[in-house]
Amino acid sequence: MRTIGTLLFLLFGLSTKLGAIPYCYTQAEERKQWGGTIMQVLALHALVGGDFEAQNPPNKASPNDTTSTAKDSTKESRLNWGVGTSLGLNYMNPDNEREFDYGWRIRYAYMRTPSLERDSHLIGAFVYLHPAPNPYHRLLGAVQTHKDCQGLPDGYPTPFSFLLGTGAILSSNAYGDTQGGYIEVGVAFMKWLAINAEVVYRVSFYPPSARDRYFEQITHSLNLVFNIF
Repeated sequence: MRTIGTLLFLLFGLSTKLGAIPYCYTQAEERKQWGGTIMQVLALHALVGGDFEAQNPPNKASPNDTTSTAKDSTKESRLNWGVGTSLGLNYMNPDNEREFDYGWRIRYAYMRTPSLERDSHLIGAFVYLHPAPNPYHRLLGAVQTHKDCQGLPDGYPTPFSFLLGTGAILSSNAYGDTQGGYIEVGVAFMKWLAINAEVVYRVSFYPPSARDRYFEQITHSLNLVFNIF
């Protein structure tokens, strides 16, 4: 007991001499660490939007009907919807000391365009870029509700982030299937909440041979993505 008491006394004296203080864990850091990262390691997604310049197959009696060609088809904007899941970390450095942070995810999504009877599977990866992801910048939308234990502004972090992604896309319709790739950019909102949303613009690329199966070489898509932990 005497040894333990001596050890505690020495530790207390050392901490006093070094001016040790408890770690100041802020609300903003807690939101990024728990709501934005830990609770979203595995996430579910619901997507809704539209395909622009989507190639509409001509009216045929059957897929084997050769009386029409790809040139007879039309290009229109078509509504789509989808579901997906992803794995990753939204914030790699959730502390408030940094003026820039990033995250990454690997995602699978299934997309359906009912009017074209088109099914697409997207497998890819993307990164989040978080400019000034802390509660210090009110001009960027951060909401300051109180002071932390160091007297610095605390509250809600900057509410927007940027998204950059790429991957492979596999699509099929009544006339066949094709493979291609895609790139996407977007804006994410309140990634530090377990339920959040994104607006994503995607460009999909297909090989020239896909035109024979009524797939355009380039498709532009705009989607609203809801993310749920």
